Amino acid sequence: MKRFLNCLKRQAGFTMIEMLLALMIGSLCIVLCTKLLGIIRIKNIQNYQSEDAIAIRQLQLLFAIGKNYEIQGSTLYMDYEGKQIRLEHYEHALVRRSGFVVFLQDVDQIQWSYQGRCILLQWKRKQVMTKAVVGCE
Repeated sequence: MKRFLNCLKRQAGFTMIEMLLALMIGSLCIVLCTKLLGIIRIKNIQNYQSEDAIAIRQLQLLFAIGKNYEIQGSTLYMDYEGKQIRLEHYEHALVRRSGFVVFLQDVDQIQWSYQGRCILLQWKRKQVMTKAVVGCE
């Protein structure tokens, strides 16, 4: 029994190497977690380029089918499948009305204009002005 108790007394604590190893593994986990959180934070920043490209393609398809375009301020009217629809700036978005279809989001300003026989869409988001040709007559 004495022998067993002496054995327990010797194994009661950690050795210095075990403590250093545990601290090293813990610090490595903390470093990797902070790097991972930094990457996740960067990925969460809104990237509008792909969304804008999809929106422009959808608008180009809409213009390919539509006809009789008319620009009045920041609103564009057109005939689409026998109905008159309008594309307008509504609460920081480019929206198609009849109905409610959102094309561009988080937009501060929208401007439609003619460039020759083509219709140009310009939008401002976070102080950056972007433009794209959406259709030609």
